[in-house]
Amino acid sequence: MEEVCIVLQLSRNTVYELARSGDVPTIRLGRQLRTPRAALEQMMDRSTECDSADV
Repeated sequence: MEEVCIVLQLSRNTVYELARSGDVPTIRLGRQLRTPRAALEQMMDRSTECDSADV
């Protein structure tokens, strides 16, 4: 999740809140939460498309 924080430029708490709400896709492996790279890239692409539509 630390890499997700860096990529999204958000705090650790914010990323975990987004994961809990389902806004950031995660997979639980034991006690750890993982975000698949492909899912994160898709999420960022959708966000970029929305930002472009607003302009």
